[in-house]
Amino acid sequence: TTCVPRKTQEFAVLPPKAQELPQTKMTAADCSAATAELKSLIQAGKIDDCAAVMKKIKLSLIKLGGSAADVAAAISALETFIVHSVKSKDDEAFGRYFAQLRSYYARTTPDATPDQPKVLGLNLLRLLVDNRLAEFHSELELIPEQFVDSPHVGFPVQLERSLME
Repeated sequence: TTCVPRKTQEFAVLPPKAQELPQTKMTAADCSAATAELKSLIQAGKIDDCAAVMKKIKLSLIKLGGSAADVAAAISALETFIVHSVKSKDDEAFGRYFAQLRSYYARTTPDATPDQPKVLGLNLLRLLVDNRLAEFHSELELIPEQFVDSPHVGFPVQLERSLME
């Protein structure tokens, strides 16, 4: 018997929407402006109106570089996404955004953003509520020492201790 090679298929053409995406480089200022718009929508309670702005921010995150300004803009955007996921009660989205945010936090100093202890504390609470105690303790080990005594991180730690007694 002989082997006959299969015909190769042509690559599919991108759908029209994908072809319409702008190919320009987004700046940190563009991302920050869109993030400010998202924050105002969240503060106004217009959670359902956030999808279009979030899509624009996600596209800008893909196109950002690795400069300090780009990292700061990405952190601010992802922290705002986490607030949106809490307001919209979307636990899976919170987990995705936190996983992305963790890599940006690793690139900066712990005091780079004032919201970092709040986000870390929210993640600990989420893990505790979901009864994911092993992950809770693993995350607690990764938290910078200066945040362990903050009220945002301290509350979930005290709550876990109370539950264990």
